[in-house]
Amino acid sequence: MPNLALSSLSLLLIAFGLALAGPPCPPERPVVMCSPLIRPYSDNAYFWAEYCELDAPSNVLIADSDQPYDADTDYCAEFLEPTYYPTCCAYKSFCAGVDCDGPETGLLGPGTDQFAQGWVIDIPCAVDVPSRVLANAVVSYSNDTARPLTCTTHCASLGYTYAGIEYGNECYCGTGYADGLPPSSAPASDCSMRCLAGYYWTCGGSWRMQIYKYDPYA
Repeated sequence: MPNLALSSLSLLLIAFGLALAGPPCPPERPVVMCSPLIRPYSDNAYFWAEYCELDAPSNVLIADSDQPYDADTDYCAEFLEPTYYPTCCAYKSFCAGVDCDGPETGLLGPGTDQFAQGWVIDIPCAVDVPSRVLANAVVSYSNDTARPLTCTTHCASLGYTYAGIEYGNECYCGTGYADGLPPSSAPASDCSMRCLAGYYWTCGGSWRMQIYKYDPYA
């Protein structure tokens, strides 16, 4: 006897254009799509939970920035950059494919996050010290402030004019530079740690801080 529930699900997926011809997909992963970024849920857990209301086991593969599979050519569109890979997923949430069969890809190059209104980059990557390079520094370790946009917004809300983000989730607010002296700059590659609030951006590194300041004329 045919599985009526599965048949109904397949028809529904086809009706919405989600189950297209392409790589042979097993019944447990009937949704085929193209994605340049297929990574374990744990890599971007805060973002998926906070912004996509998506909860999954840490090792489940999520297809990010997905595009529909091209049924006519039977592959992912070749003009798309970066490279998009076909993958079979259990279902598609409103922002990503869930429980996909891979291939697991590397992370894409980080993008540039926005900042709070009036804030600009002051030092792209600075060398921090145990006493901290920002004057009168306070710190937040919350993932809610673990990206440039939310860190600068947090510091602005507290009345600070300098912000620095370090080691993935450390958001520092200050009134200027300690002793009035800008810290030493480090190579931009030293500030390559991905933000815990989303692997799309960088958040400093070990003893390396991305520093922003409020500029009323920006």
